[in-house]
Amino acid sequence: MQTRLLRIKTDVQDIPHYIGHGLWQEFVSFIELHYPTSAIFVITDTRLLELYGSDLHHQLQRLPGFTEIFAFPEGEGSKSRQQKALLEDQLLQA
Repeated sequence: MQTRLLRIKTDVQDIPHYIGHGLWQEFVSFIELHYPTSAIFVITDTRLLELYGSDLHHQLQRLPGFTEIFAFPEGEGSKSRQQKALLEDQLLQA
């Protein structure tokens, strides 16, 4: 499958989105290039963590700024101010 690049332009920056298979290396290279000294956190839901968590962790653990993957329950019920507050607390404690 071919990798496609979709660019979303905002007032602040041009954000690339890659679509396709085997994107882990491009993802890690992007972080290394644009955020070499930044702390890296991933926020995802439990379903995506179940599907991709071990691959994601394996790829990101080699980055010096990688800190943690935070997961919240999947589904519409988790899109709440209470869940947002819990994630913020986790980020502040990391």
